[in-house]
Amino acid sequence: MSKQQTTIRIVVIVGIALLLSTCCIWNLRSSIGISATTEGAAVSNLPSDARNIRWFIRGAFGPNTVYEFDTSETGYKQWVKNRGRPKLIGPAFGAYRIMVYNHASKSFDYREIDNAIAYTWSEEDSGVSMVYDQDTGLAYFRSHTR
Repeated sequence: MSKQQTTIRIVVIVGIALLLSTCCIWNLRSSIGISATTEGAAVSNLPSDARNIRWFIRGAFGPNTVYEFDTSETGYKQWVKNRGRPKLIGPAFGAYRIMVYNHASKSFDYREIDNAIAYTWSEEDSGVSMVYDQDTGLAYFRSHTR
């Protein structure tokens, strides 16, 4: 093999290594954001009337994904109905406490909802909650892995 071929192979291998490491770093990062409409949101499968979407989507090894948005009760019910697996249990009505991401403090908090509709699923150390605050028109989603 010539010196030129060896140099080309080394450059290609280094290029591939850099590309792969960059992709891995992006997959490990969390996505945090706010969007007035669904078009600008990093969250998919929201109700068509969803507005003011706020999200924290975990990176590859993070335990929590949370987001919230304004919607109608009809939009919330359709959103829950369109949810695939896992099969959610509900509805439950009344007070509910859900984890949210506070964009101002860049930390997780809990929100107490007095007049909630909640669908949930949990198994061992994983779970999903889809909750609607009937007083404010806010829908909440949380999934966790531990």
